[in-house]
Amino acid sequence: MTNDEHRRVVREGYDVVADAYAAERDDGPAGAPLLDDFRQRVASASAVLDAGCGDGQRCAARLVPEYDVTGLDISREQVRRATDAVPDGDFVQGDLTRLPFATGAFAGLVCYHATIHVPRAEHAELYREFARVVEPGGWLLVSTGAGEWEGSNPNWLDGGVEMRWSFYDAETERELVEDAGFAVERADIVGDEMGDGAFQFLLGQRRA
Repeated sequence: MTNDEHRRVVREGYDVVADAYAAERDDGPAGAPLLDDFRQRVASASAVLDAGCGDGQRCAARLVPEYDVTGLDISREQVRRATDAVPDGDFVQGDLTRLPFATGAFAGLVCYHATIHVPRAEHAELYREFARVVEPGGWLLVSTGAGEWEGSNPNWLDGGVEMRWSFYDAETERELVEDAGFAVERADIVGDEMGDGAFQFLLGQRRA
């Protein structure tokens, strides 16, 4: 499967299973304590990007009272739902590895449960793109895989569609984040509320 086909599977999968995903997801986001830590470090009223925002409920809705929030997701249906659910945010459809934003546009970037759907061969590029749009001294909060894996589920959430995942082990993902230009200050392993696995959450500051 090519990387473009991989993207198509993820995009179409989230379009189709939007209802089932919303029902399965815990309303309290995994890594909530790190989101609180992120908010303590990013000044109020700053521009923040929710990359891979989904329907906006996980992070954007919790950030809009304090920040100028932009959300981006590969799924048109998820962007539609985020626009309806979080009217004070600005949501666009796009690709995490080719963000349609200016260099240094954001003081902070959060990315929950989205990098795991990007082909892992592109993760170095992905994190460099995150570093490009975050201003020097700004902050990143990203979840990654906690153990190396690449594969698919042909009937994800019993929705009749395939979903794909691709990520390295936790140490490699952290190294890629740091190589991209972030100084990681916190790394937590958090259980997956939708399964038996776990995610690594990394909180880091963009180097000048």
